[in-house]
Amino acid sequence: MSGAVPQGKIRLRFSEFVVDPSDADVMRRVLEAEADLLTFKGGSITFSLHGVEVCSFPTSVLSGVELPVRSEPASRVYSVDEVRKQHPKALRAVGAGG
Repeated sequence: MSGAVPQGKIRLRFSEFVVDPSDADVMRRVLEAEADLLTFKGGSITFSLHGVEVCSFPTSVLSGVELPVRSEPASRVYSVDEVRKQHPKALRAVGAGG
């Protein structure tokens, strides 16, 4: 997975392999999730779409969150700490449906 993140998607970068939530037979270090809300609870980050939880991961295995940028062809990669500091409770993703 390379290039810009499509609008309405969030690209997650992991420090270790994790099970793909849509295919339990696949392990990934990069995963794209369709989500419009990121929520931090304890040591986890939860991704939701239209109020329904899409997936959840411990923040300790995430090395970055890549979000689409509306006005630019490339997306922007944020560290989990950066996202959490800017939006301590939740972040509504730019360009997500809704």
